[in-house]
This record gives sequence, C-alpha cells and structure tokens, in this order.
Amino acid sequence: MRCEMWQAAITRQVLDEFCTEHNLSVDDEPAMEIAETLLRCIDQSDENPETLRLKLKDSIADRRPHATYANNAF
Repeated sequence: MRCEMWQAAITRQVLDEFCTEHNLSVDDEPAMEIAETLLRCIDQSDENPETLRLKLKDSIADRRPHATYANNAF
C-alpha cells in the first residue's frame, strides 16, 4: 500500500480527531487499529476528511460488538 503525503495528512487528521473524541493516545492498540482502517479506506480512492470520517464510522459500526472505545459517540 502506497500512501501519498496528502493521504497521510488526511489520515492523521482524522485519527487525531478520533483519538481526542475517545480519550486515546495514538500509541494505544485501538488507535493503531483505526489507523489501519483509515489507511485501507483512503487507499481505495481519493478521499476528503469528511468522507473518510464517514467510512470510519461505518467500519466501526460493522464491528461494534468488538469495539470498546472510551466514548462510543464516534
């Protein structure tokens, strides 16, 4: 998987927002899983931050029984 600079910047922006909302550090295991999910999502096509947030939200909803984040409001 090759990541362009703009993709990395958008991914980090959305990851940082997620971590802030869920009281996570980017070093926490759930944050790393989210980063992997974001990279898979952004690699599929050109994305803007809002579209990436929506894809992440859908991805989390699909595996919600297994996800235990500090604040499930994402």
